[in-house]
Amino acid sequence: MRTDLAYSGAYDFSTFSAFRTVDRYNDGHITIENLRVFFRNHSQYLSEREALAIIRRMDTDGDAKVGYSEFSDFINYQISGYSNNRIINNRPNSAEKLNRSAVHVNEN
Repeated sequence: MRTDLAYSGAYDFSTFSAFRTVDRYNDGHITIENLRVFFRNHSQYLSEREALAIIRRMDTDGDAKVGYSEFSDFINYQISGYSNNRIINNRPNSAEKLNRSAVHVNEN
C-alpha cells in the first residue's frame, strides 16, 4: 500500500469522464432520458419532471440538452463554490442548501 500520497484537495474525476458516463450514447449531449437512465442504473428513479429540472439548471442555451461545455461550467462552478465555502465557513451556505434541495429524488 502506498503511503506517500498526500491529500491534495484535488478531485478524483474529470468532468469529461463524468459527462461521458451520463452521455450514454456518446452523442455529445445529455438529455432527459440519458439522465433518467443514469439515475436508474444507480438505483434512483427520477420522474421526467425531476430530470427536466436538473437539465434546466445546467442548460444555458435553452435546447433542453446539456452539452459538455454547459456540463463542465456547471460542475466547475458547483465545485468551486462548495470548496470556497467549506474553506471559509466550514459549513454549507444558503446557496449550497438550496442546491441540495432543488431536486427531490424519489427513493421508491
